[in-house]
Amino acid sequence: MTEKERQDAKIATLYEIRLIFSNGEKKNYTTEEIVVLLDTFTITKVKTHKNAPNNSGAFL
Repeated sequence: MTEKERQDAKIATLYEIRLIFSNGEKKNYTTEEIVVLLDTFTITKVKTHKNAPNNSGAFL
């Protein structure tokens, strides 16, 4: 992965996280709720990444 591709992936990830909050039912979140959302997002990404063909399982 090139540095440009890595940067694009980071920006896409941040945008996905933004969408979680902007499309959510709530307008205000507690710290605990944010942590749970981020944990769920990260676990899902790791599982998806590990299951991708030709992948070593490394994430970010």
